[in-house]
Amino acid sequence: MHKLMTKALSGSACSSLLTGHSGSYTRFFRGCKVVVHVTSMAGNNPRSGICKIEREEEVARGKWLALNNYHWVDHTSRRRVWEVVSRTTRGTLEQDSVAVTAVLHKPGQPSALVLIKQFRPPLRTYTIELPAGLVDAGETADIAALRELKEETGFSGVITGIGRSVALDPGISNSLMKIVTVKIDGESAENKDVASVCGVDGEHIEVLLVPLSCIQDYLTDFAAKGMIIDSRVEALALGLSVSLC
Repeated sequence: MHKLMTKALSGSACSSLLTGHSGSYTRFFRGCKVVVHVTSMAGNNPRSGICKIEREEEVARGKWLALNNYHWVDHTSRRRVWEVVSRTTRGTLEQDSVAVTAVLHKPGQPSALVLIKQFRPPLRTYTIELPAGLVDAGETADIAALRELKEETGFSGVITGIGRSVALDPGISNSLMKIVTVKIDGESAENKDVASVCGVDGEHIEVLLVPLSCIQDYLTDFAAKGMIIDSRVEALALGLSVSLC
């Protein structure tokens, strides 16, 4: 999907954005007319400058998280302070966590997205999420993704793609994640008789198999029952809806 959209919107629109030009451009994607409106602010503001971080100051530190003040200079050369939450577990890799987009395939059955349901204290309710977790010391994104998938869902699979590093909540955190796509063979011996509840170290994670063809219906039902949908799940569902236009 990402490659198709990149190809569909490549060319003059993207190059104009990078070179500071504005305008409207028309592209066609899977039979849909896409009008791209590009507005560049670069070069139009005489006070526009380069933002930069000058120093970091740790305010508090817990077992998993730290609170820091980032002293930075904005585009007008004004010095400012931003409160930033950081993970204490980040190692030498750029990303500190992974999420897994895993699809289960079984003959004669619709392909199903593997989701998980668990209680999240910060939200005071249950959430619907992708299998995910931290990258342990010495791990790479692919190894961490397969480990987390196994621990949280009981499934094993084959990696079909590893995404770029993406921000989780850039307004408050410097945490970065890679999203890994995995194909699961439902007929494989290791994927039969998988438990409906998984987790390690006291986790209680309910495994959900949601048919891709009706994912929006399922998410609507989950939300109506008071659960909160993780933004990555919502974005994936919206992407699937757009791809069907």
